[in-house]
Amino acid sequence: MNYSPKTFLLLTALIGLALFLGGFRLGKQIERIDKTYIPRVITIPTLSPSFSPTPQTNKFKTYFHASCELSFLYPDSLHEVKNSTTGAVLESVNTFITFDCNKNSISTHSGTLLPTPVILKVNNRSFNLISSTSTTDLWSIRNNFTGRLITFSTSKPLTELLMRTLEFVKKTNVTP
Repeated sequence: MNYSPKTFLLLTALIGLALFLGGFRLGKQIERIDKTYIPRVITIPTLSPSFSPTPQTNKFKTYFHASCELSFLYPDSLHEVKNSTTGAVLESVNTFITFDCNKNSISTHSGTLLPTPVILKVNNRSFNLISSTSTTDLWSIRNNFTGRLITFSTSKPLTELLMRTLEFVKKTNVTP
């Protein structure tokens, strides 16, 4: 069969008209959807003043423990409650620091232990976070000089301060 050029022209015009009407109808449907669309209202929360459990002082002291061969910064609001050759307890009204350098492993602890200790890297040192509650962290680090495992229990606001400022000091024998 031979088709004349007028037949192709008519067929092309009909296909073009069908596409135009289809696009027009699709445009009306999209317009109807756009009219019913309700944009989400984005609200920016305002910050309300909140009270932090951190110590209210910005003054710090350096704590040195000769037997455990360590030192760290702590808020001057803490007072030493207990000091022994294997550890110490520093407390204030809402915060505390306790540490023990006599253990070679974590044996008992009152609280919920994490399924596996979380390793935290602070100042190129690895700390093992053993237990964490809303107010207290239990963590440990091994003294590279003595090989002893030092276990800390700290109030949440003090954990980062201790991890950042903890230093191990070599014992030096000084002869008079």
